[in-house]
Amino acid sequence: MRIDLDEHSRVWASFLAVCKQDLLYQSRIHLLQSFGTASQNVYLKREDESGFGTTGSKKRKIASLLAFLTKGGYQNIGIIGGPRSNHVVSLLQWVRESAMQPHLFLKASHSPALGGNALLLDLLAKEDEICWLENEAWPSALTIAEETLARLKGKYFVVPEGGFCEAAVPGLATLLMDIERNEAALGKAFDHICIDAGTGLTAAILIWLNAWRKRSSQIHVILTVGTPKSFTEVMKKAQMWLAPYLKGGALPSMPAYRVYRSATAAAYGSVNATIRKAVRRYAQSEGVLCDPIYTAKLLYSCEKLLEQSVLQGSTLIIHNGGGTGLMGFKF
Repeated sequence: MRIDLDEHSRVWASFLAVCKQDLLYQSRIHLLQSFGTASQNVYLKREDESGFGTTGSKKRKIASLLAFLTKGGYQNIGIIGGPRSNHVVSLLQWVRESAMQPHLFLKASHSPALGGNALLLDLLAKEDEICWLENEAWPSALTIAEETLARLKGKYFVVPEGGFCEAAVPGLATLLMDIERNEAALGKAFDHICIDAGTGLTAAILIWLNAWRKRSSQIHVILTVGTPKSFTEVMKKAQMWLAPYLKGGALPSMPAYRVYRSATAAAYGSVNATIRKAVRRYAQSEGVLCDPIYTAKLLYSCEKLLEQSVLQGSTLIIHNGGGTGLMGFKF
């Protein structure tokens, strides 16, 4: 199916129309001086510079998610996640600003430390707004949240862990729009685009839209959560959610992409000596602050791909923010 420029413009406009547009932003790119070789130019997209408490893909998700919640007249908002979640802290701020009532369903933590997002959560949330779920109850978090809010007065909506829901899709679609703006300014398209994946929705939307635009850029996904098999399921869900905007037939059956586990400390939440050293090295060599759970693993894994000559030509690495996760760590 051939898609002309007018069709592309119409689809981009349809994404923007359902976003809270004052939350959308343009982020810059810059060359990483210590990465690459004469045949490998590596740029970093500074999604982390889009704010403090809410940055990167979290802010793009919320741009459409918050518009959806506001338009729907939802009063009680269930938020599912861990006590150190970037997403929970991000969404909670905007729910409060919008005079909605938050209800947090969090995975129980028995650590007394209030570092990173746990510290911010302690500031933002009241004790009676939190329902702590032990490990055995965690798989049923969505059901528990739905049943709890159904008993309250007022319209409710439960936001799944990581904001993994259809309402987040339009905001996430703006990432590729902004990458194309960067490419136009640079005067060339990127041969490779590298991104990390927690829930994987941001990466999946990027892959599908890259294919829909018939771009030649190869997408590389570094998993910090899940497996290649579980990411395939995320891809299928993203395809279903995108189809109404793209008129269904515009999407291929499954686009090409490459997926990897983190080159070190692959287990979710793990931080080893290699990552700690990498965080300090990126700060001192590039002036870039990155959290040890997501972005440091992304950058370190990309370094290994560069060493293996997997990434040739021009590469863009997406820095999705999460710097608040640095608090409480010693490097």
